[in-house]
Amino acid sequence: MATTVLVTGATGFLGGNVLTALAALPDVAVVAACRRPARLPAGFDGEVRAGDLDDPAYRRQVVKGVDVVCHTASAASMWGHARDERERFLAPAVDFVDQVVDAGVGRFILAGTVVMSPPPEGVAPLDDAAETRPTGLWRHLDRLIDLDRHMAAKAGQGTQMVLLRLGHFVGVGNAIGLVPALVPRLRTRLVPWLDRGRRRLPLVADTDLAAAFALAATATGLADYESFHIIGPELPTLREVVDHIAATAGCPHPGRSQRRRVVASPGRGGRSQGRGSHQVHCLRT
Repeated sequence: MATTVLVTGATGFLGGNVLTALAALPDVAVVAACRRPARLPAGFDGEVRAGDLDDPAYRRQVVKGVDVVCHTASAASMWGHARDERERFLAPAVDFVDQVVDAGVGRFILAGTVVMSPPPEGVAPLDDAAETRPTGLWRHLDRLIDLDRHMAAKAGQGTQMVLLRLGHFVGVGNAIGLVPALVPRLRTRLVPWLDRGRRRLPLVADTDLAAAFALAATATGLADYESFHIIGPELPTLREVVDHIAATAGCPHPGRSQRRRVVASPGRGGRSQGRGSHQVHCLRT
């Protein structure tokens, strides 16, 4: 019997890649959950459940009859708006997890980020079990950690909970990732070297992101709660990444250094832990 896998945010960069990877697997029936079915990847001919995850009734109905949920959808005000993060991201996401458990879904997989826990020193390997640590500064990241802790509390009630701590997204069609954020700013010379360009960036490509979700959706022998880092085999420095971007896109190099610590989320940009202007960028795919 085929495993039915629901992919939320199926029209986004991450969700679209996950959808395509799952559709290529035998014995997997993929269901796309999205607001705008016209934006689904070309050639997708599986079931579509159109709706908005802000709608409680949709959250309740969309999980009916599925075995696995790959939750790649997100809503975020990325620059520290506490109420927006509680009301538009955390509360609906917590309820969605509860609906998944109540519906008897076998496994729930969340798109997290490597920066949910402090990075190791140098090039030491990332610890999949590293304790998450709220920043107190970036509200979206802190609420994502709250969501993961809710998942851990719900584990063992019939639904396996899987957190994938994803690296910074790179790949064709990624409009809100590290490269799209850097290129226009590099052209204006407004991006400083962070720690003189020595900070290491855990990157992960589109196909590897998709493969990770496909494995998480179909693997056997998982515990009630699991956490895995999903990054590439190398950890290039910021200087190496910028050198590559400059050579490819013709951008100038940063002209100054900045030693502030930076918090960043894969595919969602980042913010310096200093004072500055606040902007709202709400995302829902």
